Amino acid sequence: MNCFATLTGVFVLAALVGRRSGPAWRCPRRPAALVGAALASTLGLAGCSTGFGAQTTELYTAPDGTDVRDGDVEALNVLIVANDAGSGTLVAALVNQTEQSDRLESVSATDPDLGPGAGTITVADVSPPLDLPPTTLVQLADPAVAAEIGPVVLEGDTVDAGQTLQVTLTFAKAAPVVAEVPVVPRAEPYESVPTPADTGGRGAGGG
Repeated sequence: MNCFATLTGVFVLAALVGRRSGPAWRCPRRPAALVGAALASTLGLAGCSTGFGAQTTELYTAPDGTDVRDGDVEALNVLIVANDAGSGTLVAALVNQTEQSDRLESVSATDPDLGPGAGTITVADVSPPLDLPPTTLVQLADPAVAAEIGPVVLEGDTVDAGQTLQVTLTFAKAAPVVAEVPVVPRAEPYESVPTPADTGGRGAGGG
């Protein structure tokens, strides 16, 4: 089993024991059908020694990122993985809690420690807008999603491991999600999070 794919089962299992939501890779949240798959995929973690999926259980128990659960689209374990100096890739599990399709249309970011207009951060366009099907989770760091829209890359002097940035996710229908999120080092389990080099050089400021 692919290490990255094991996130499906673990995050769905978290959904079944948690409040309303839990990450899975584009998996509709139908509990009866998902319990078995969740347990099977969780057991599959034993074969994953490295990569984004290797420590999923530990990460979701004590996530590195920020959870925002009070809107029609929930954002779970939102964080930025540092790339080169002044660059990072956004990781976020987006759960559309409604019965209607929505879309992620844009992402913006600021440094909350700096004044307005200071420390400009450029964010890659979400192009095309990312579809969010009803009652379904979509992970921005899924390689298939990154291949479709490009990784959501942030660039700026303060995009560096150890910093905290304020990120705003804007949707076609749901209210924006605003979260203060950490920038974490590109190390296990985030070494395989996509970079612009993985998708033809798509980075901040362009599609």
